[in-house]
Amino acid sequence: TYTKIDPAVASQPFLPVTMEDSFMYRDEIGNFHALFHIWDPTAVGAHAFSRDGLHWQLSSVRAYTTRANTTDGGAVVYGRRERPHLILDEKRVPTHLISAVQYGPLPRDFSHTHIQAIGSAH
Repeated sequence: TYTKIDPAVASQPFLPVTMEDSFMYRDEIGNFHALFHIWDPTAVGAHAFSRDGLHWQLSSVRAYTTRANTTDGGAVVYGRRERPHLILDEKRVPTHLISAVQYGPLPRDFSHTHIQAIGSAH
């Protein structure tokens, strides 16, 4: 079922950042979440959340950066990391972050897919 919303609300910016590649989902209790790439070379990944899907708040904690920790205790720092997607478990809890990455320095003409487990239990 669709509900027509007030045009004044719909015409407002989603959030006060320049962003692209959003991935949206609802969690186990019905809250909305959006993960996206922002045009900020120091952070690149952002998370926003909303109870109603209309009024959003940007998290002060970055969702991801160009750094990806490895299982051997090291890390890879990419030149670029975009197009975030999540794998959710049966309770709608994110278990893995999938993103497109490029090795630096930029610009590069190729990318690949990086899959990273989320949280200490994975």
